[in-house]
Amino acid sequence: MPNSFQIQGFSANVDERGLITAEVPMYCETINEALTISGGNPFGLPEFSRSISQVETGGYEVRIRYEGTQGKKGEEEASTYEFDTSFQEDSYANHPDWPTLAEKYGGTIVNGQVEWAEQIPRGNISRKGLSQAKQSEQVANPLLGTKTYRVFMVVFRRSYMTRNFPLRQIEAVMTIREKLPKGLPTPKSRNWLIMPPKISKRGRDWEVTEEWMLSAPGKKWNSETYKSLAGGFGGDNYV
Repeated sequence: MPNSFQIQGFSANVDERGLITAEVPMYCETINEALTISGGNPFGLPEFSRSISQVETGGYEVRIRYEGTQGKKGEEEASTYEFDTSFQEDSYANHPDWPTLAEKYGGTIVNGQVEWAEQIPRGNISRKGLSQAKQSEQVANPLLGTKTYRVFMVVFRRSYMTRNFPLRQIEAVMTIREKLPKGLPTPKSRNWLIMPPKISKRGRDWEVTEEWMLSAPGKKWNSETYKSLAGGFGGDNYV
């Protein structure tokens, strides 16, 4: 009868979402047994993967990995949250204060491209302490040659474990939300577009990462634009 047993080196980890990962090291004498030997399903978890390596003294070391949750926490209770921030270049034509900028810096849109006057009145930049003559004096336009400005963008992520396949997160794709979960802040005059989630199988459970994209400054995602593109399985019922 083959000789097999657990060896030293058991390890486990539990993250704040309740996901448990455990690794059980085993020793066995034959390669066939290395494929079937059990590590005892610690915490009642199903096996996720195993690695097999031959040892110098003969036989095989098998490291069996187990993953999953014990299903005790709800999604809201065990969620993690992340704000992924970045800058994105956008045309001045899309700036929320474009009419003001166009008047002050001599901006026009020609064939879809922003053009600026080479010179503008000094008073357009600063009137403080200037005489009437000085205010009308022409100076170089500081925006000449620029086409874009930087927009502050945010992608909000919520990650959690769930026992059931997250169909409602797929249904919610391309729908719009005015507020984030748990009372997290949303900038004034902006809202959120639900993006495709990332979904992975982890033992008996599903690991879900939702992504919500913030609209541009001073603008909101238009529900009429995205209504026909939404998941189509009742996404308006998503909470």
